[in-house]
Amino acid sequence: MIINPSGKSSTTSDSYSATVATPSSAYEAMAKKWELVEALRGGTEEMRRHGTKYLPREPKETAEAYAVRLQRSFLFNLYGRTLKAITGLAFVRNVVVQNVPPELEYLEYNFDGNGRSLTEVAYDLTVDAVHYGKAHAIADFPRVDTENMSLAEFREAGYKPYISYINPRNVIGWRSAEKPGKEELEQVRITESKVVPSDFNEWADKTVYFVRVIEKHRTRIYKYDPESGQSDYELEEEFENMLGYIPLVTAYGNKTGFLEGSPAMYDLAELNLRHYQSSSDQNNILHIARVPFLFAAGFDEGELNNAEIGAQRIIVSSNPDAKISHVEHSGQAIGAGRNDLKDLEAQMAALGADLLVSKGVSRMTATARRLDQSESMSTLQLALRSVEQAIERLYMIAGEWIGVDASEVKV
Repeated sequence: MIINPSGKSSTTSDSYSATVATPSSAYEAMAKKWELVEALRGGTEEMRRHGTKYLPREPKETAEAYAVRLQRSFLFNLYGRTLKAITGLAFVRNVVVQNVPPELEYLEYNFDGNGRSLTEVAYDLTVDAVHYGKAHAIADFPRVDTENMSLAEFREAGYKPYISYINPRNVIGWRSAEKPGKEELEQVRITESKVVPSDFNEWADKTVYFVRVIEKHRTRIYKYDPESGQSDYELEEEFENMLGYIPLVTAYGNKTGFLEGSPAMYDLAELNLRHYQSSSDQNNILHIARVPFLFAAGFDEGELNNAEIGAQRIIVSSNPDAKISHVEHSGQAIGAGRNDLKDLEAQMAALGADLLVSKGVSRMTATARRLDQSESMSTLQLALRSVEQAIERLYMIAGEWIGVDASEVKV
């Protein structure tokens, strides 16, 4: 979660005082596209929560009428189903790793230090790579006071490297520098939050927010506690980064720049949004068509004021030409709406399947060069290749934390 206590948006104005939690312009550009795919992934409830943002209110439509129409709107979530289906294809079997040093074999079954396996974390990374266009993880090590600890004590304590999964929405800013042959990360800002007991209520909880700023040779932790009366994030602690570089690893499903990605299925998401809106119209018109209304003609003013409409009721008029009849919808618009929904569903299905259709691509990474250059890969395969390389890199960094060579690990 991103919190900016100053309440100010990004700007170059002299009156603006930036906070460590201010997202970068690159992040904000990505976040605009993430809004739609996140809402779709959340299903009907999340789409309804966004209200007029994804289901516009018609001119002169009352708030009450709109609220009724919104509750009559349901999402046919082909985006969410496709995301689960295609990423699940790669995990019908557990991830296989080879050439793992004995000191790191535990990672296969406890990859994140909290009991989650390599396969579980790899699945999350693959989903992120397709859903957000990129995925992040950090190879980290518990912070311990090694200066006052012997090697035997250190080994007996059982400290081990672990892999922290980082949601792309939490990587809010970074700085990089051009180096020969590559772009190198020099700083990254990552938001975190923790639920802890409230200071003022024994039975309540509060959320405390953090921003971790990692640089090549140091890490700083900034904290914001809403209960404390703070107006901004404050530096809580600072410590040395023993690696000498930033251990953040990124995999891509749709890379648009350094540490930047765009949802790989955004076209499908846009069609799914259109289907949601068209389906809402269809449900609304079906309701109207199924409930015909009465048309009365030839009655004097006031004759129908106390009339009861229903079975075993009689309506009397002094005008022999007075009549009451039902007015029903012709149904033509209903058929057109149904055809529109069918067309949209066919288009969405085609876009979802497109991720499984191979496309020719050029690949320049070391791992890719080991593959047949004539092989073509689908969008999903590209994401998987990138995740595989990311995991290999994470193993290598984990090895560096404890002085073990893990450069030969293959996924």
